[in-house]
Amino acid sequence: MNEPRLVDSPEQWKGGTAEGRDCVNQFNQVVLDSIRATGGNNAKRFVMITTYATSTKDVAMDAFKLPKKDKKLIISMHDYYPYKFAGMLTLFNCKTNLVFGVKANPTF
Repeated sequence: MNEPRLVDSPEQWKGGTAEGRDCVNQFNQVVLDSIRATGGNNAKRFVMITTYATSTKDVAMDAFKLPKKDKKLIISMHDYYPYKFAGMLTLFNCKTNLVFGVKANPTF
C-alpha cells in the first residue's frame, strides 16, 4: 500500500483519525495473515507494512501497531520535510533547468 488514508479528508496528511489509523492497522494484519497463509516462500519472506498515510507524524506513529508474531516486517514511512524541497512538483523545471529559480545542472 502506498500512503493508505481517507483521501480528501481534512485529516488526510495530518495523521488521520483514530478510526482511520485503526483501519490501517487492521488491514496490515489481515494482509500479512493472508500472505503468510499462501505458504511457500511467502511464509518466510519480508513484507512491507505502513503507518496511516505512510506518515511520520507523531499521532500516526504512536497509533501504529506491529502485526502479531512476525519478525519479517519492513515498515515504510514517508517524510516530505521540508516540503518546498522534497515534495513540490514544480521544484525543478526540465525545460529551463531552474531549481527555485536558480540555474541547475541535473545529472539525470
